Amino acid sequence: MKFTWTKRLAIATPFIMIISIMTAGGGHGTPIPTLLLYPFFFLSRVFESGGGFFVWALLLGQFPFYGLIIDIGKLTSRQLVAVGLVTVLHVTLILITATNSDFWKRWE
Repeated sequence: MKFTWTKRLAIATPFIMIISIMTAGGGHGTPIPTLLLYPFFFLSRVFESGGGFFVWALLLGQFPFYGLIIDIGKLTSRQLVAVGLVTVLHVTLILITATNSDFWKRWE
């Protein structure tokens, strides 16, 4: 197995993270791109305050994990199902985070 999508998304992760950090503007920008790209980050803040190991592991591992799911789906000839699973998971996490009223209070 070549892990094509895992490699691609692992390489793209730092660039995606830089874009997210730049749009957040150190707390003076907008949280929307960060919410759309890293919903795990906002959910993890419920469990742990600050930037602990767990939060950084989620941030750095999220997209390679998505790639791994897609590569496993490709291996089992179910790539479309795997892409759908990743999409549903990601959108569900965005909706859970966006409906949390504490998320929006921080940015008012």
